[in-house]
Amino acid sequence: MSCPCYKKSTKSSNGNVQKMIETDPHVDFTLLTTNHINIKSGNKSHPIKMSLIKGRMKPAKGYGINLLIKGHKHRVEGASGRLVVVEVMRLYKENGIEISKLNVWFNANIYWLKQISIKHSYTTVDELMAIVGTPNLSDVKKKIKLPDPSPLDWGASAWLFLGAYIAQKDGFDFDYFETILDIFQEMLEDDFIGCEDCAIHFLHLKKSAKTQLEAAEFMFNTMNAINKLNDKPTLTWEQAVKRHRWENL
Repeated sequence: MSCPCYKKSTKSSNGNVQKMIETDPHVDFTLLTTNHINIKSGNKSHPIKMSLIKGRMKPAKGYGINLLIKGHKHRVEGASGRLVVVEVMRLYKENGIEISKLNVWFNANIYWLKQISIKHSYTTVDELMAIVGTPNLSDVKKKIKLPDPSPLDWGASAWLFLGAYIAQKDGFDFDYFETILDIFQEMLEDDFIGCEDCAIHFLHLKKSAKTQLEAAEFMFNTMNAINKLNDKPTLTWEQAVKRHRWENL
């Protein structure tokens, strides 16, 4: 099952990788690598292992970076680029990923240079992208695919939202309820935030529910089945009614 991010095109190029970085506010530093220690701009050469922003200028959002490590989001901030790089390396090491200081600086500079005017930098994002060591998008895809994707981060909130929609006294709309189920199905099928086993199980148990009570019963049965699949505690009907405020259904 492929990630929706890559369904439209199988072609790879530096431009595609750059577009992905520029549109994704969270950066996975293992995606883009380089073996170049310096970057040439005009007739000058600048070391990558330093901030490539001139003088006392700072990125618009400061020397902070939104990270994506093993599918989890982190925010790293510091008074200088060097302090941010040190903290980024610590986080990756803490998560069992070895990454070189050169590549952390390389990705960080790309992230920061996007936020400033060219006249305030020693080089451009395009010039940095020209020395990417992994330009093949299919290789990038392999690296970012999670070995064990799971909805642990959003599953509980999703169930609470669905339960609250079913519990409302007025305005329950079966067509909208089906739309919500379709959205959950897509989330479960996503490589980054989903679970393939849960998606198959969820799809298998989906059925028509014309009333709020039938919708609640569907949710109760599906939630317990998926929890059981993942060796998590199940609820009795009475517990589900109390948790989701279904007393008046």
